[in-house]
Amino acid sequence: SFSWYFFLRKFTGNWKLSVLSSLILLLPAFLGQHVDIFWQAGDGAHSVSLALLPLVAIPFWQFLKTGTFGAFLLSFLGVAIVALTSPFGLLNLVFFLGFLTVSEMLLGQARLKFLRLVSVSIFGLGVVSFWYHPQVFLSLLESSQGKVIFSALGKLVPISFFIVPVLGAFSFLLFDRKPGLQPLFLAFSLTIFYLGVWAASSFGEDFALTHPGRFLPELHLGVTLLVAVVFGFLKFVGQRGFFLEKAFPRMGFLHHGGKVLEIAVLTALISWPIFSLFGEPFLVPGETQVLGAASPW
Repeated sequence: SFSWYFFLRKFTGNWKLSVLSSLILLLPAFLGQHVDIFWQAGDGAHSVSLALLPLVAIPFWQFLKTGTFGAFLLSFLGVAIVALTSPFGLLNLVFFLGFLTVSEMLLGQARLKFLRLVSVSIFGLGVVSFWYHPQVFLSLLESSQGKVIFSALGKLVPISFFIVPVLGAFSFLLFDRKPGLQPLFLAFSLTIFYLGVWAASSFGEDFALTHPGRFLPELHLGVTLLVAVVFGFLKFVGQRGFFLEKAFPRMGFLHHGGKVLEIAVLTALISWPIFSLFGEPFLVPGETQVLGAASPW
């Protein structure tokens, strides 16, 4: 939660939204599931990689914007650390940095920013090439879960010929060169993508993954960011003051040191509607796996 706050503080420039999103992650509906997945199911490496993910995203985002060598160095070293921590965490990091790159490409210099993504990927994986040798990838492809994933991806290819152009046109028209909407794009992309992965079994057995619940913590990141961003756009949390300050102008403590208390109250209020969707505990059955291969951690 702290690393998520630091990333959002840099990314949005709004500490109120950052605190709001981070506090939602600490609510029982989310925290209980994380404990079940990370500790009771023995997926501790996933937990560490998830905590590192926002910290890697900070210098990577700065590198996309500025192209400085220091940010580049921190970015590919961060990618290498996550890769050595958890292959499943590396998979989610690739998704996250991909969405972050697209959000930056919509603001301009798309080709340059894409090349920066490629350079970080090449150097990051090059550092850990002693571990991620071809035999590792072959074992993942030949595993039962790997076959399920690539089979599902193969069935999505025909659908993508229609969906990708529509989503691309929609993103371009709505988010093109609008930096103020960049957090909304990232939140919307993470939520829709991981919600689709988590609920893939609802579309038929052909799209079902072996352990879709392992993606729930990443889905929670997208949901909490989306709730916070939408809440900010509704002017409850924004530059013009808080909702409670306007509703109770005579409550002076809200103007002097009561911000944290107010954010906690608003967090509880806006979180109840999403409890019904993400509120049930989830236990990952069976042996902890990384794309079908038994995890050594």
